[in-house]
Amino acid sequence: MAKPKTVSPDDRLWERARRKLLTQIDADFAATGDYTGRARVNPLIRLAMARVPRHLFVPPGEEFLAYEDHALAIGYGQTI
Repeated sequence: MAKPKTVSPDDRLWERARRKLLTQIDADFAATGDYTGRARVNPLIRLAMARVPRHLFVPPGEEFLAYEDHALAIGYGQTI
């Protein structure tokens, strides 16, 4: 029998940050849907956003910025 995965307090913290970002993005899509023609995020894209640990892709010390609703530089001319 497989051992259950342990969820750390940090994991719960990052999960809450991801949920908060997704809630904001959902609200933005709903608010702009009349003129963009898209009132909801594509479910597959939303699922990917819910699963990707964005904080692992940013420089140390900027982890919480990864869950803000704006572009964040991650080096080499790229953003998250």
